[in-house]
Amino acid sequence: MLQYLKSTDVQQRTAASKALARSIDLNHSTFSNIFDQLQAEYRKEAAPKVPQRDAYGMLKKADLTDQWEARSGIALAFREMTKVFETAQIVPFMEFMIRDGALGDRNAAVRQQMVESGTALIAARGSEKVEDLMKLFEFTLETSDKASERSDWINEAVVVLYGSLARHLKKGDLRLQSVVGKLLNALSTPSESVQFAVAECISPLVPLLGSEISKHVQQMLDQMFQYKQYATRRGAAYGLAGIVRGKGISALREFRIMSLLKGAIENKKDQNSRQGALFGYELLSLILGRTFEP
Repeated sequence: MLQYLKSTDVQQRTAASKALARSIDLNHSTFSNIFDQLQAEYRKEAAPKVPQRDAYGMLKKADLTDQWEARSGIALAFREMTKVFETAQIVPFMEFMIRDGALGDRNAAVRQQMVESGTALIAARGSEKVEDLMKLFEFTLETSDKASERSDWINEAVVVLYGSLARHLKKGDLRLQSVVGKLLNALSTPSESVQFAVAECISPLVPLLGSEISKHVQQMLDQMFQYKQYATRRGAAYGLAGIVRGKGISALREFRIMSLLKGAIENKKDQNSRQGALFGYELLSLILGRTFEP
């Protein structure tokens, strides 16, 4: 059945992944073996193809086209296996996704499917390993290399997974403030995709923050208007927009956001303040959409 995961036909890959998950459900003792096979197969398929030379040093003719369909099939299989995952394998699976680069796959379709697989697993089973997963995601965000495109892809995916995990926390849970703090800190990452992912993840958590919302709004405004780093000011604007969307449009009046933006854009002595205000207008429009229209 595993061979059909490599099919160039997406429907066949999807059918094979569903059949594989069903077979594991009927005979759960096969999970570990199949799980290990899928990981090993991904590593093999993800390895870059290197042209071979003959005995005379001449390059051999070979098809070096990226056969991404095989990795796509593996991602689809992982997603279908969500309900049959062994609890002990949840954290190792996330470690594989991060450390072996599955979340940063060179093919955009595979990357998206891997993120969907991780998100599905966390939504269904994340509550079983909240603490361990939080430590893994926080460590990744704090120590990752931020100087490459692949690292940006992985960080973006980890932010999404981290935000999904936080939804298992209840209002008043002390860990919630830590999660939100880590997400807001990730906004300084000089990557538009990571910043957008944070804004998307923050919104659903805002209703759980209670009185702490005002503190985070002020933090974002201070960074927008006062910090010199471009990435930090733009990231703060993303964060502010995400908070406003989660709180509701009434947050603009409650926290005097529009008047503060107006004051900052009229500050002729500080160009960073003016640019920060423009970022605020731009990203409130982007994140809130038509809700922000006058």
